[in-house]
Amino acid sequence: MKTSFYGVRPSSGVANSTCNNTLRTTRTFFSRRELLWPWTATLHIVKTRTHLHTHRSGATLIECLVYIGVMTTILAVASIAFYRCFDHMRALRRNADDITRVLHIGELWRTDVRLAVRQPTLDEANQTLHIQHKNGVVDYRFGENQILRRTAADAPWTSILTNLNQSQMKQEAQHNIAAWRWEIELRPLRKPARVQPLFTFTAVPEPQPTP
Repeated sequence: MKTSFYGVRPSSGVANSTCNNTLRTTRTFFSRRELLWPWTATLHIVKTRTHLHTHRSGATLIECLVYIGVMTTILAVASIAFYRCFDHMRALRRNADDITRVLHIGELWRTDVRLAVRQPTLDEANQTLHIQHKNGVVDYRFGENQILRRTAADAPWTSILTNLNQSQMKQEAQHNIAAWRWEIELRPLRKPARVQPLFTFTAVPEPQPTP
């Protein structure tokens, strides 16, 4: 008899019987495991899905709170920026309207000075400039932060320019010519103003022909 590593080698009949029993037991084990495997896998998947579903619900709620906070901050910043831009836009529109009005009145004053038949006279006490035309006298007066104008001595005063800080009309000589200078300073809408709204107009009466 041949001996094996463990001492005695079994006969071929005993070995075949042992292998057959082992194979039968292995098949039975795998058959039972295959029968139980779908149920076991299903239970494991249900547990995993339940765990993931609970975890995702908590994370989604936290994310929603974070998103709400971020969106609230963005909307607040956007609202502040919008209202600031809107205020600047209104101020720019007012400044543009004031500039247009000042230029229009300045050109009207220059026209009145050029049409004068003699040198205008300035009443510094009343801050009034008298301009003699062929058809009458045109007067300009500064008072109560506005410019008043009338086209005749008995005509009512008309406000032509408002929101002024300062207005000054004076005569000055330029190249041996008697010219008139009008300086206007508007009242700024914002304080402090980055640019002072100052305007200067110069006009010269037309020379009259000598008789």
